[in-house]
Order: sequence, then structure tokens, then C-alpha cells
Amino acid sequence: MVLGHSDCGAIKAVMAGYENEPESIKTELDNLKPALLSAGSKDDFEKALVGNIRKNVDFQINVAVGKYRDLIKEEKLTAIGAFYDFKNDFGKGRGKLLIMNVNGKTDENKIKNSHVFEDVREEDIIVRRV
Repeated sequence: MVLGHSDCGAIKAVMAGYENEPESIKTELDNLKPALLSAGSKDDFEKALVGNIRKNVDFQINVAVGKYRDLIKEEKLTAIGAFYDFKNDFGKGRGKLLIMNVNGKTDENKIKNSHVFEDVREEDIIVRRV
């Protein structure tokens, strides 16, 4: 499972600039750059932050899917991307864990129909992608 979360400091640092951080931190943050969008105003920053957290989760899941393709195809492994929403960014309530990517699939209907969630209530796992 790859888990992004509300108000992620690492994503904020990449968006705002991290050139004054120690080299060890810069190296880790450099890995996030390929997945992120830029932001303009403060309002845009907050909106872009949520979008970038989601984009990073998708990026990391796609890396995992590439690495573990055979195990996923054999249904021995499932790569799940989620968002821990402790700020209620998606309007589903504070503290919700929202599943947004399963084995690289981000389409709501494909996630709903995934065998992985047969015994889980739909309202507990699905959020519309914005």
C-alpha cells in the first residue's frame, strides 16, 4: 500500500522549494519531482497540494506495478494507493482512508468492480477522482 495524507510536508517542500535543506533530504525530495504539478497563488497551492499528493500516490503505484507485474497478474499481490484524509479535503469526513488506485487503475468503476473489495462496502472505499 502506498499511502498519501492530507497536508504532506514532503510534497509541500517540493512545491515550495527545498534548496536550503540538507543533501540527504534533497535526495529524497528529488524523487518526488516527476509526479508533481506546480502551484500559483495560496488558494491554488492548497488545491494543487491535494492534487500532487494524489499524483504522487499514483506515480508510486505505477512504479510498484511495473516492478511486481507478474505477481499482480497472478493475483498474488495487489498494489493499493490510498489517501488518509485527516483534513476532510474530499468531504467524506475527517480521518477517512480513501482508496484511489488499485494495480494502476484509477477509474472509479474499475475499482468498484475489483475482486479485492468484494466484501467491503462501496462508500467506505471509493471517492470520485477530481
